[in-house]
Amino acid sequence: MKIIDVRAISLVRPLEETFRGGTYQITSRNTLVTEIETDNGLVGTAFGGDEEKYQNEVVHVIDSVLRPLLIGEDLWSVER
Repeated sequence: MKIIDVRAISLVRPLEETFRGGTYQITSRNTLVTEIETDNGLVGTAFGGDEEKYQNEVVHVIDSVLRPLLIGEDLWSVER
């Protein structure tokens, strides 16, 4: 199986009220969805992150750095 696509999807939902802790505050919930699609139609999905500050940078790295490295690679070559 070969990898034919890698997608990073940034999901952000603003909170109605700001949540405050001792040294922080949260104004939104953030999730990063990463999908890897293979040439036989299989799609693997991972959900991660709740990091508002760096989420856009992580999406950029997945789209511009990791995606080109993974397209065309054998799905099972995880050590590579």
